[in-house]
Amino acid sequence: MTVGDRTGEFLDGGYDIAYVPGSNRQKVDVFFQGYTDFMIDRYKSGDHIEDDAGPVMTDKITQINSGQITNYPYEIDIKSTYKNDRKDYGTLNISPTHDQVYQVSLQVDKNGEGTTVWYALANTETKFNRNYNSFRNNATNGYFIYTHKNVTYTGSGHSNAFTEAEAKLFINTIVAAYRIVADKPVVNFVTQDGTTVINYQTFTSVGTSNGIVVEDSKVYFKLKDTSVDSEATKSLGVKFYTEVVPVKDEEGNITSYTYPEEACVGTLTGIKGNKVSSFDLPESVRNELAKSETNELELYAVPSSTLTRFAGKTETVYGDHATLTLRELNLRTLI
Repeated sequence: MTVGDRTGEFLDGGYDIAYVPGSNRQKVDVFFQGYTDFMIDRYKSGDHIEDDAGPVMTDKITQINSGQITNYPYEIDIKSTYKNDRKDYGTLNISPTHDQVYQVSLQVDKNGEGTTVWYALANTETKFNRNYNSFRNNATNGYFIYTHKNVTYTGSGHSNAFTEAEAKLFINTIVAAYRIVADKPVVNFVTQDGTTVINYQTFTSVGTSNGIVVEDSKVYFKLKDTSVDSEATKSLGVKFYTEVVPVKDEEGNITSYTYPEEACVGTLTGIKGNKVSSFDLPESVRNELAKSETNELELYAVPSSTLTRFAGKTETVYGDHATLTLRELNLRTLI
């Protein structure tokens, strides 16, 4: 392939390219994938593969990174320990598998996205005649599971059966591949014990010499989030509003909502999913409820899920709002 405009695209994207030797960098080799060290090792005599140099088999893997893929839905995180001032990597037993032909690229592109290798092939005991002693945690050459954007690779499946640990890891991998994008979080207002979803809540107000005051001030909610990304850390939040503005199409159907910033009455971050959380109504909301002619006020909760991926790249997804009607129970003036 002759050097052209696409060469600049690859270089601008942060990728390496391979030139044909002797072409003075005028021709690009379209077959530039790097062979793994294991593959190259099979050609010890030069231009032909050794008779006994079959795939490098093993039945163990080591863990390189920690994340959702190592912890959900099964907790199979392999902890590293230190022995005699040397890091000792724990291993996981798998069914027999082998090395691959091509290396995996660990380059980071201009968008800060790259490949994350989660597990690598490891040295076995004495079952096989060749081993991975000199390739400990070799992500480029000995990868077993990796993810790149919406691509998930696993080395499982060479043998007809799984070990128990490998089966759990395979399920984790499938779940991670399925949830590689952020889903909309769901929020509901609930009772204090979280057992019942509610759409209204009554507050007691008491008349004083200073006017009417709403005494109670807490509302409760539960946020459900199904976003699971093997490469991401996640932060859940909720914003509260007293007004929403519907957006309609030409036929008058509501297609979405906007939320005026001046109607925002509170923001909560760092919320734990699937657990009951509370929000203290600010004084402005309590006063507005107390002065309402209908003794009612609408409160809207807008959930968000922010995923922080490789190299700090973030993605925030907002869910549909939940509505809670605040109702005032006005007692007679005490003072």
